[in-house]
Amino acid sequence: MGRPRDKIRLAAMERGDSTYMGNPCYKGHSGKRYTCGGHCYECQQIKGPALAAEYRKTPAWKAYQKEYRAKYGKDPKNKERLREIQVRWYVKKYYNGDMEHYLHVQEDKAERRAEKAAHEAEVDFRRQLRKNR
Repeated sequence: MGRPRDKIRLAAMERGDSTYMGNPCYKGHSGKRYTCGGHCYECQQIKGPALAAEYRKTPAWKAYQKEYRAKYGKDPKNKERLREIQVRWYVKKYYNGDMEHYLHVQEDKAERRAEKAAHEAEVDFRRQLRKNR
């Protein structure tokens, strides 16, 4: 593949941008395009998840997942790495990338769990006292 002919796209690539505003696609979308291939951003957002969901239903995907989990699922290093990736994704999606806020919320939840456990232990202790009278 040669260099892109579109000067706007070329400038976006040089800046390191993943998207740029080019000509609208033939379906009439806004004109936001990917720099790597020049494809319409909105078309890919519509088509991509549908293709991925369709592929995940195939026996090839299921076999690959089974093999991958058997190979890497037991290793503690991989579990830790996977957990880190999941947390980063969750923070990006639900906390707008604010890791400090996420950690603060998790600390609050841990404190509430500890308080609840302490309260339940106290209630159980009092029940035992009443029972032994």
